[in-house]
Amino acid sequence: MRLCPIEDLKEGMIVARPVYDDRLDFLLSAGQRVNQTITNKAISLINVYPIGALVVVKFGNNHILMGTKGVVRRVASENLERPEIVLLWDSNGQRISPMIIDLDTTHDIQIELV
Repeated sequence: MRLCPIEDLKEGMIVARPVYDDRLDFLLSAGQRVNQTITNKAISLINVYPIGALVVVKFGNNHILMGTKGVVRRVASENLERPEIVLLWDSNGQRISPMIIDLDTTHDIQIELV
């Protein structure tokens, strides 16, 4: 039955699995193993970047931001993959003045869960 793997998808988001380090890739590839309509609905219900989650800047045109860490501040229901974050630590782990970045409007920055 094609519904059962949805529970496996949910578990894969919680339990560390080396194959699925990138949770977004894991979710997006789910449509290859489960009915695409069901997968789309599951993705719309699962927040990839929960509020308060620790994130790191992995890519951006502003090289100063590379490696900085912060937390997810807000998530727009229309775009769960591009939350608003608050950067709090530089790439060396030193505290910095909080910097709010809305990834929904700042498209050149990519983040990853820590």
